Amino acid sequence: MLWREKVRADHIMQEWTPPDVLSKYFAGGICGYDREGCPVYIVPAALIDMKGLVLSAKKADILKYDCYIHEMLRVEFKQQSQKFGHLIDKVTLVIDLENFSMKHLLMPGMDVLLQMMGQTEANYPETLKTCYVVNAPMIFPLIYKACKPFMSDDTKKKIVILGPNWKEKLQEEIDPGQLPQHWGGTATDPDGDVYCRSKVCMGGEIPDSFHIKPEDLVDKDSITILTIPRSSTRDIEFEVKEIGKVLRWVFWSEGYDIKFKVSFRVNNSVEPETLKPLKRIECHLVPEDGILECLNTGTYILTFDNTYSWLQTKKVFYSVELLDSVLSPNENGDTLLDATPTPSKNGDADLCDATSDLKL
Repeated sequence: MLWREKVRADHIMQEWTPPDVLSKYFAGGICGYDREGCPVYIVPAALIDMKGLVLSAKKADILKYDCYIHEMLRVEFKQQSQKFGHLIDKVTLVIDLENFSMKHLLMPGMDVLLQMMGQTEANYPETLKTCYVVNAPMIFPLIYKACKPFMSDDTKKKIVILGPNWKEKLQEEIDPGQLPQHWGGTATDPDGDVYCRSKVCMGGEIPDSFHIKPEDLVDKDSITILTIPRSSTRDIEFEVKEIGKVLRWVFWSEGYDIKFKVSFRVNNSVEPETLKPLKRIECHLVPEDGILECLNTGTYILTFDNTYSWLQTKKVFYSVELLDSVLSPNENGDTLLDATPTPSKNGDADLCDATSDLKL
């Protein structure tokens, strides 16, 4: 409930307009309803260009769009409950992995996708009725291993992997008239489109024209250049004197990745407490942005770590600001979402562990 208040989830559909690149290219959509009246949401996963998305939209906006989709589903729940006269509060999910390959598992796009899963598990519990996976490729065990730490035990039990007869199986739960023809139903758009693109966004590769330049993410005057010699670290310290302040950072590097962590200490005599664990960030490919709500007064330390590099000096461009609250609007008038990955309470690995074997 506190999270919903912070991100203004109850008002997001009225107050926020998603960036064009998300509404046009984030594959998926409600195609109809199952036999019990629950919305059916289809995701053609291989058509989501996650790398293109993180190059074209802020991470906070991608997470915010995930919230936007779930709030749209809540509206559907309410309408269907009124129509059927009983509570409907779950969605039937169909994930199509046709043409899904190893390239879809590479960072940093996969990183954001897992953060979205963590956000959903933490803040929209028990909204999944069943997740049907169709056209599962040979690498599906790797996909599941990466996602598993971010799912509760209840969610894992709701995942059903369908075999070659998946179209017939889907029709047992969903009337053919509520399924696009491409997925085994009879529904088409008025123009004969078998994918029902009017309802289901089919994603696709995002044109370079949508890509955001790193320096456009922040005020150019606020950018600081930091040189980090090989086998060295550099700290940026912020003294916070009021509870509730928010640190917001954006950084990218030139040519090479960097490790990053955030820690906190009350005073110089105390060992710093790690708030965001040390993690290798591929910010030479995609700018990294994030926020942290300051729950205590003291010194917050942002660390850029290059100790793992024996030969290469790294150049990092960064901007860090201290905001009044998590609801402080950014330069576009948007409020911020916390971009922290949130594994489920039953998960036994963090984001780095879950994807370490996927970084080829």
